Amino acid sequence: MNQTRTGKQRRPKSLLSVDEAAILLETTRSTAYRALSKGTFPLPVIRLGGRLRIPRAAVDRLLAGACPPPASNSVSGSSLAKS
Repeated sequence: MNQTRTGKQRRPKSLLSVDEAAILLETTRSTAYRALSKGTFPLPVIRLGGRLRIPRAAVDRLLAGACPPPASNSVSGSSLAKS
């Protein structure tokens, strides 16, 4: 876990931005957004107030070798807006 300046333990974020997920997946931001718009992003995506969020647990499972969920969990390309 990360520590704050006061030395308190900070929990890892449970929801990641597309940029943060792209870093963990070792891909570019552009590639992640392209996959989102095509409906081929291999993880579930949550839209919160116009922003896209990816569950950290889903990223961790994918990196551990688990099969990704069906693409129907992704945000459709027509509703995708970079915030």
